Amino acid sequence: MAQITSNSAQIKCINVELVKNTLRNLATGTKQDVAKATGLSVATCNTILNELVETGEVLADELAPSYSGRPARRYTFNANYSLIACIYMYNKNGAHTITYTVVNLKGEILEECCVQKKISYEKIENVIDELIERYTNIKAVGIGVPGLVNQGVVGVCDIDELVGIPLGLLLKEKYLLKIIIGNGTNLTALGFYHNQGYQEETIVTIHFSKKNYPGAGIIVDGRILQGSTGFAGEISFLPYDCSREEQLKQLNSNEGFIPLVVKTICSFIAVINPSSIMMVGDLFATEMLDEIRASCLKFIPQEHMPSLFISASYHEVYMRGLIFKTLESLTYNIELIEKKI
Repeated sequence: MAQITSNSAQIKCINVELVKNTLRNLATGTKQDVAKATGLSVATCNTILNELVETGEVLADELAPSYSGRPARRYTFNANYSLIACIYMYNKNGAHTITYTVVNLKGEILEECCVQKKISYEKIENVIDELIERYTNIKAVGIGVPGLVNQGVVGVCDIDELVGIPLGLLLKEKYLLKIIIGNGTNLTALGFYHNQGYQEETIVTIHFSKKNYPGAGIIVDGRILQGSTGFAGEISFLPYDCSREEQLKQLNSNEGFIPLVVKTICSFIAVINPSSIMMVGDLFATEMLDEIRASCLKFIPQEHMPSLFISASYHEVYMRGLIFKTLESLTYNIELIEKKI
């Protein structure tokens, strides 16, 4: 995010983003409507709107009727001015799948598909190439990976073919687009956070699936917590008093699965005290919820227990998190930090 300085260019970028966001949320509006919603002067809004009409980011509509003075021009945010492609990969019982979505600037889905194919870097390129050929105004690509990602390089991953691949660097060099690469469970946690309408809460998503090591996504005060090397959430490395290989055996047994889940949940409660924990993956069933909660209460006082949720299907929240993160890359972001003592 940009640092705050008394820079007129930055202020202009902030104002432009404010106008675009306002029009995105309005069905249509005049410059007076935009000025009222943003707090900017009518003259400033007029200048910005004229520039955005020239670039095509905003569409100038018909004149609005006026009962006093000249009719006012109405403006509409052009949601299809730029598009994004969001792609995530998954390994389910050894079968690889790639799911992709093409989305406009309002988050509206234009195309969505899920295909089974052996995943490699070349296959990812092929999918992107095909999408860019069909949608020439794709400006950003978001990619969700079932594993650790540090500075664009894939580390521990459920898809062996991606381990060690500098995915971010390779894709940025080839496509010259905004490229966002993230851990799948982090993106699922982000989608869950926004689906629930949370405001600065701390939440956790934990993912347990057959034949894969577990992982977690952590949101603290509305931000993904990745740690210094992106290792945060790699819960298969917790000291469960068994090897990682033994973990896989326990995860796929009725006797071993829930105790591992309970240890994981209790660890998160004791360390970051989340308000909610969502459990996802094909090893979970909704009827397990009461047993998991009761087992956690043997270790955690009631008043510190978070809300617990189970969702066997999490495509929607995963994709929402990926869409949010990718759309965010196309905006001018500036952060105000309040210094607290």
